[in-house]
Amino acid sequence: MPNTIITKELREEFMKVVEAGDEAAARTFLIDHLKEFPPDMQDAITVAFLEEALVKKNTEDGLISDFQTKGLAALDVLGKAKEELEKHAKLAEIKESV
Repeated sequence: MPNTIITKELREEFMKVVEAGDEAAARTFLIDHLKEFPPDMQDAITVAFLEEALVKKNTEDGLISDFQTKGLAALDVLGKAKEELEKHAKLAEIKESV
């Protein structure tokens, strides 16, 4: 079972920062006190920061919007191809019944 117990003092100090509503201060607190958290929580905090940094970098680089745009274009092409296949299938069915 992972050890997720943090000291009362650490928890109270962190909650004060969180309740102040200053996101930058909360980040700074987590970074400054990372080693005081249990290993599994350290891992979770690190992964959260990494994930956030990747999303920010990808957004800044336009990679996410580019991927979304290309994905929507591909879906449009697939939709049109499906319509064409359905038309051909219907024509084949009509020819077969005649």
